[in-house]
Amino acid sequence: MELSKLALIALIFSVSSFASKLPEFATKQDVTNLRFISKDGKFTYYQRSNGEFLLSTNFAVTKALSYNPGTNFEVVSSPTRKYVIVSADDSFHTFYSMKKVKKLHLIEYGSSRPEDIGQGQSPRLHQKDEIASFYDPYNKTITFLETKFRRVISTIKMTIKSNPYFRPNVVMIDNSQILYTDINSSGNQAVLLLNRKENKTKVLFKTEAPTFKIELCESDDTIFMGEFPYQNVEGEVIISKIEKNKFDIAKRDILYTSKTNDIGNILCNYESGKIAFIKEIGAGKTELAEIDLVTKNIKILSDLGHVSSAINIDQRLLIPHYGKTYLVKGDNNIPLVDTLEAPKKDETAEEETL
Repeated sequence: MELSKLALIALIFSVSSFASKLPEFATKQDVTNLRFISKDGKFTYYQRSNGEFLLSTNFAVTKALSYNPGTNFEVVSSPTRKYVIVSADDSFHTFYSMKKVKKLHLIEYGSSRPEDIGQGQSPRLHQKDEIASFYDPYNKTITFLETKFRRVISTIKMTIKSNPYFRPNVVMIDNSQILYTDINSSGNQAVLLLNRKENKTKVLFKTEAPTFKIELCESDDTIFMGEFPYQNVEGEVIISKIEKNKFDIAKRDILYTSKTNDIGNILCNYESGKIAFIKEIGAGKTELAEIDLVTKNIKILSDLGHVSSAINIDQRLLIPHYGKTYLVKGDNNIPLVDTLEAPKKDETAEEETL
């Protein structure tokens, strides 16, 4: 989940009245403008209401992109920190559609020089940032390209016959093997494997019923898979892991099972040996929980009562909640975040009207 989700939730909800033991994410800059903060705090990407996307680093601000006023930007990164993908939605306030495609730009990590790579949704970086992928909901295709040469290397045509709002999860075992989720005419989700060398695709796993969803999250050497029933639907939650170097989905290691109505939203790559997800803890309450990959113990990380989303920004776990952003894990002493240009008076007024 990208940082722009913070902006959406912060603008919709009012300030919460209860007290949490979690610290608020500390920055003088309006969090709804922030799009990315590096782990060491040495640079930040942020947007302005006039349609500019900027890089702030070493007490200098550089414009990276310029679109129409009101454009909303999102940033996707990976632990490799070689590139980021920036998506630009220049009709954010005028056109609402789950199938809307956005303009995609590839930028070297910490740079302000973008290169266009296409239009789509759900961009991701794979294989130590050597490969980027994105989805086109109109053509129902997943495109893969080499980041170094910006060359398309594969295209997957989806079926998705029963749910126009379904978004595939995409991970890579290696440069030639791609895992992705699809949905059949009955509404059942499945995990498929494309072997690029053989140009063959096969189904590896399928949900028992259309009331389940599949989530995939990848680290350098492991793929995590979650099976979650949709909200208010009975069923067993299963979270498992599969090592990439001996990949066999039938022999996946089960990390967690539960009959609770967990939301999911699996997060990995924020800390070695840990993954996080949103868990129901009883009485309709949901919190961010963490699984220790060695002991398989569960730890509740938040105390907010009703957590619906969480994000990993360069190994910093954040929860947007009722107009505030809480830091769950990571450094809150960010040395250079406050060097962002302070918004001018007219820009501040514009932000308040969004």
